[in-house]
Amino acid sequence: MCYECEGADCDKASMNSVLCLINSGQGCWTDMVETADGVKTHSRKCSNTTCDTPDVEKCVPNGDDTKCSRCCNSNNCNKDDLNSAPGFLRGGFWVKVNIAIASLITYSVSVLL
Repeated sequence: MCYECEGADCDKASMNSVLCLINSGQGCWTDMVETADGVKTHSRKCSNTTCDTPDVEKCVPNGDDTKCSRCCNSNNCNKDDLNSAPGFLRGGFWVKVNIAIASLITYSVSVLL
């Protein structure tokens, strides 16, 4: 099951949101467009489009706007909000851990030198 909504009332999925059923091969999607003046429009849905990279958020410039999308495959997984940084690519917890480890290694090496 996925959350399904669109527009101003869809910025954060809630327990009152409509749910749609996903079949095998389908995914839950969260999309967000942020205009140049900071106005955000969200949509959440079930889709026949499969997830090539589940749980990874992708943001790309779309004219003066930025469009972010994320797909996922588990129940109610499309409830979270999206970041809106152009070129942003986030895979959740593991990216943050990898960045922290890389920073720690860089710091450790610089201290040793």
